Amino acid sequence: AVAPDGRRTVGEQCAAGGWAIDTVPRQVSAESRERWIGTYRDTVSQQVVRVRLKGDTLVIDDGRRLIATSDSTVRVAGAGSGFVLRGAGVAPSALVQVPRSTRDLMFRRETPVTVTKALLGQYVGTYYSEELDARYVLLATDSSLTVQHRKIRGMELSPAFADAFTANIGATVLFMRDKARRVSGFTLTDGRVRGVRFVRER
Repeated sequence: AVAPDGRRTVGEQCAAGGWAIDTVPRQVSAESRERWIGTYRDTVSQQVVRVRLKGDTLVIDDGRRLIATSDSTVRVAGAGSGFVLRGAGVAPSALVQVPRSTRDLMFRRETPVTVTKALLGQYVGTYYSEELDARYVLLATDSSLTVQHRKIRGMELSPAFADAFTANIGATVLFMRDKARRVSGFTLTDGRVRGVRFVRER
């Protein structure tokens, strides 16, 4: 299929392996915009992308706007990249980032979690990483966790999905549970380290 002006859309070029980005903004319905809203995770890098509506505009975590080029494609304002929405229905299954880099970058849609003080309290404790020789103390606020460490003061961890939090420095924290479903530790992934294990001490 080819657009009326003779050009393929982003989705069509991706399907053909072109991985090009359409830069022409297009009007889409409120229903189409709402389909994008959600939290998505790349299961390789553990990078998390949140898409939300700010007024009538789609934005991601860092505040950058997503400019619709069709019902299922957007480009990131001020960047040479975009996303393709995968899956049918009200809640699509994934976002694919284009153009591709060294691999296909697919962000799987995650189920949102309802945050309560009781839930956050399950993560409160002291955690130690033998690899980093670092000890982190996690405390709970009304809606998030904070990290206490001699080199880190008050870093906030925001809930992303079940047993997962993100930090404003671009890190993703994935908590682990034992057979009794008690929180036993977590892994830390950011731009420098991947899957560093912290074991709960108390």
